[in-house]
Amino acid sequence: MNNIGSSVFRALVILLVVLFPCRSLWAQTIKGTLYDGKTGEPIPYASIGIKNKSRGGIAERTGYYSVNIAGMSPQDSIVFSHIGYVTMAFRLADIDPSKKMDIRLKPRDQVLAGVTVTALRDVLMFGSDKATSRFTGWGDYSSSRGRARGIQITPKEYPVKIVSFACRIKHNTFDSVKVRFNILKKVEGEEQLKEVLHQNIYFDIPHNAKWVTLDLAPYNIILSDTVVIALEWVDSWAQPKKPGESSDMFTIALSKEHGYTYERNTPNELPTLRQSMELPAMYLKGYRVATADK
Repeated sequence: MNNIGSSVFRALVILLVVLFPCRSLWAQTIKGTLYDGKTGEPIPYASIGIKNKSRGGIAERTGYYSVNIAGMSPQDSIVFSHIGYVTMAFRLADIDPSKKMDIRLKPRDQVLAGVTVTALRDVLMFGSDKATSRFTGWGDYSSSRGRARGIQITPKEYPVKIVSFACRIKHNTFDSVKVRFNILKKVEGEEQLKEVLHQNIYFDIPHNAKWVTLDLAPYNIILSDTVVIALEWVDSWAQPKKPGESSDMFTIALSKEHGYTYERNTPNELPTLRQSMELPAMYLKGYRVATADK
């Protein structure tokens, strides 16, 4: 190669290095542990994902997380969130994935409204308590942690204090499945749904459970608008499978009700809310109350 050709080649190499200094960065994984910024204790089952993208999941019960960022843009942001904590986000361009990235989430201060019961009425139900033989599922364990399924409900009397949640499980061949109950609502001008709850509500669904009920009376949940109720799969336990044995299943029965179903496969992707002729068989119960700020 002559001097001119060699100079041109070197110039092209330098230009590529300048324009794409971190190309190898995006073929790597961000790992670390999430901690409570006040107590220093690990935070289990926090949500981690690339904002508005189908990439991410939830932390393990030890607080450890791992997110593959292959193919993501340096301008994308990774988001760390958990009910009861201030959400944190970082541009991928500002992260060195070769180093462990531990995160300390700051607890969020909560101001709750006082509740006064004005008139105890018959218990109101929102959702469906009718189940068919059809069902909807999540997938296998490795692909399902962090996925959520639910329905949209509109209380006909406002405001309503919620006292219980129930769901009809169709299959659960795991020894136990841990889910997070959540309530979300639309916020004008925002694409993501906003979490209504001020704390995490987990419960375990045992092997071969049918109707499962969650007592929500202690959580002081007041609804006054259309919301989405959903279950998020966060963990499960099962005996190791022998060669040739079928994978475990966890599914929810469907009801023949018209309405909107809610689906979200990773914590920070844009959720799907679509009309359907069949809805997951789940419902809330509550009664009308009046609220007053303390």
